[in-house]
Amino acid sequence: MKELFKIFVEGDADKRFISQLLEFLFKTSIDQGNIIKTSGWNCLVSPKTEEVYVNQMNRTSADGGVNLVIFDADADFEDRKKKLILWKERCHVDFELFLFPNNKDTGEIPMHIRNAPVEGMEALGYHEGYKYPHDYPGHYVEQQYLPDKMLGTKYYVKDENCVQ
Repeated sequence: MKELFKIFVEGDADKRFISQLLEFLFKTSIDQGNIIKTSGWNCLVSPKTEEVYVNQMNRTSADGGVNLVIFDADADFEDRKKKLILWKERCHVDFELFLFPNNKDTGEIPMHIRNAPVEGMEALGYHEGYKYPHDYPGHYVEQQYLPDKMLGTKYYVKDENCVQ
């Protein structure tokens, strides 16, 4: 059976989240076998377990499918990215890498993008100054969406050989 995609995540909560997200986006149930829990990035790259993941990735690639690795970067985004790219090269596997930044201290969400669903919240500064993108040409307007502490954070690392 051809594998269109495999998604490699760290834990059970990640697997549930990705499954629910895909089911919401595509309005169809997702084969849970396509979302692989690795128990962490260190298990993915461990000499004791890597062969299992390498075989799964190679099988998906051979079928013309896509492998996604979606992990937390934890404390050091650049270090985690470097280690995973080196593992990818060493094992000759193909995957797209999505790293979430350290989620321990992300800062406060800007007040202008916070919703004000309850009367009186606007008086506290919620939603004040928000620019609705669809009111602008091309449905885009420059405004800050991320907390100050997260400005410049990368969420997606494009593979150099990938056409998107």
